Amino acid sequence: EDNVPIELNNKGFFAWFEPICKLYMLPKYNELDLTPFFAPFFMIFFGLCLGDSGYGLFLFVGATAYRLLAKKLSQSAKSIISLIQILATSTFFCGLLTGTFFGANIYDLPWPFIQRLKSAVFMDNNDMFQLSLILGAVQILFGMVLKAVNQTIQFGFKYAIATIGWIILLLSLAFSALLPKVMPMGSTVHLIIMGIAGVMIFLFNSPGKNIFLNIGLGLWDSYNMATGLLGDVLSYVRLFALGLSGGILAGVFNSLAVGMSPDNVIAGPIVMVLIFVIGHAINIFMNVLGAMVHPMRLTFVEFFKNSGYEGGGKEYKPFRK
Repeated sequence: EDNVPIELNNKGFFAWFEPICKLYMLPKYNELDLTPFFAPFFMIFFGLCLGDSGYGLFLFVGATAYRLLAKKLSQSAKSIISLIQILATSTFFCGLLTGTFFGANIYDLPWPFIQRLKSAVFMDNNDMFQLSLILGAVQILFGMVLKAVNQTIQFGFKYAIATIGWIILLLSLAFSALLPKVMPMGSTVHLIIMGIAGVMIFLFNSPGKNIFLNIGLGLWDSYNMATGLLGDVLSYVRLFALGLSGGILAGVFNSLAVGMSPDNVIAGPIVMVLIFVIGHAINIFMNVLGAMVHPMRLTFVEFFKNSGYEGGGKEYKPFRK
């Protein structure tokens, strides 16, 4: 029952995301460290929230230049710079989905390469909205799988049966909705699968307790799942909304730079560049802040909740000079 001090032991790419996990709380000694499991999602979410290839390229070049020019960097500073570089790379590629580059749409260019790229990766607002919801559903289901693994490690397999039942139920509903020709909704096979999942949910949610208490707790879990799951998935709409609003604001600054510059050979370009630089500097600051905070919120609330993460671990701090 002791609160054993712990030290995270991730390597390479996953180690760069450890500071984000520590902002919330460390895992307990006997539960999974979720850092390597939320890291790829966080990287994608940041890119979608910032959503501008020009901003991603700017951040990557800035972080790389600082790393090359700085004389002495601690290991923690190197990790933070590596994190900025990987998040900037994600932003660059996520920006290609909409074609946004410093608020302008690169897919308006008639170049053959750009048009081929557009036909391959371009997504409109409706596609981006759906992508946000799909990513949310995938991360929540993945979190439930990790919850079952955590319960098995901590308490034994029988304590994970109810969670596995929910996973089977949700996957069967998704499978029937996406592939109705393979397994129609309400077909005999689907009803059998749902029946098995129902038995797991209602009879094994509290092993060792009275069967009627199990059924009552199963009904309560069903209510919480039905009301909470929809809200959790809808929370991921912010990935689409932030990227869209940031792109619109960048376009507004471009319009201001062109429209407010005086009709003068010397003063015109100077005013236009000043408005462009100051406007995009403000937009980058605001959007980078939002692109950090909102993926953290999705990770710490939706993902950690559905993965059964408790936390509360005490950091291992050995004596040192």
